[in-house]
Amino acid sequence: MSPGTPHSDWHIRLRRVLDTSFTQSELESLGAALPVSFAALPGESRAEQIAALIAAYSKAQRAPELIEHCGELHPELRWELLWHGAVRDPFAVVDAPDPVGRGVPEDPMAGWEDTIATAGSPSRWQDPVWRKRWLWALLVLSIIMGAQSSLSGPADPPATWQGTGPGGVAPTDVPFPLEPPDGTVFTTEPGSTTLEWTPVEIGSFGSYAVEVDCFGCCREGQWCTDVGETYLVDRLVEDTTWTFGWFSTQPGRWRVWAVSTNGVEYPKSAWSEFRYQP
Repeated sequence: MSPGTPHSDWHIRLRRVLDTSFTQSELESLGAALPVSFAALPGESRAEQIAALIAAYSKAQRAPELIEHCGELHPELRWELLWHGAVRDPFAVVDAPDPVGRGVPEDPMAGWEDTIATAGSPSRWQDPVWRKRWLWALLVLSIIMGAQSSLSGPADPPATWQGTGPGGVAPTDVPFPLEPPDGTVFTTEPGSTTLEWTPVEIGSFGSYAVEVDCFGCCREGQWCTDVGETYLVDRLVEDTTWTFGWFSTQPGRWRVWAVSTNGVEYPKSAWSEFRYQP
């Protein structure tokens, strides 16, 4: 694994850190958001209960929140790779279970559904069977649409904005980054970062896609996209703002583009760079 790459086994690494670096009272505080206490989680050993704690947060799609809390308790440790691992692969707990863990029964999760609904998270997405069916349906739909597109000729917009005129794209089809503006240097500690851009005007608008890139996180001295890696992407953003966690002093950059209801991606905005220098 190259230096700075978010961990795909983040849940196992997180369990080891909690087991070796956290006191029992700190673990109790991490479990305070659960409907049951940490001591009541399944498991005969401390490691098994920690694995159950992580699985509970992951099932509620709140694993990044758990890691943020860990960072508040132990800021001297590096949490950004674990946090981004949880964001990029939120279902690793299901797809690659921790061998120490014994899973989480349904009862300890009672009461989390209301919290998830309030936060706007789709509760059905937690069901791995439903999730896989949805992904397969999306794949089949994309194949069908690709076949129709090849029969009717190229109709997709260009990959980059070419301006107005014949073969060009109107500026209203391309969102413009507003906040933070290109070249922003934050003097605060790295943490929650909110992006904002101008709305687009397209008849078949479906959502926005936001991509965040990191310099030196996938390969030293290079942006992740320059080496064929994707650092962080969200293609289901409905508003013109988006908040994510950035816990590194490495330079970052972001761009945004529109996605139509049938999955066609419109031209991307220019990259907008930022960094934290507390």
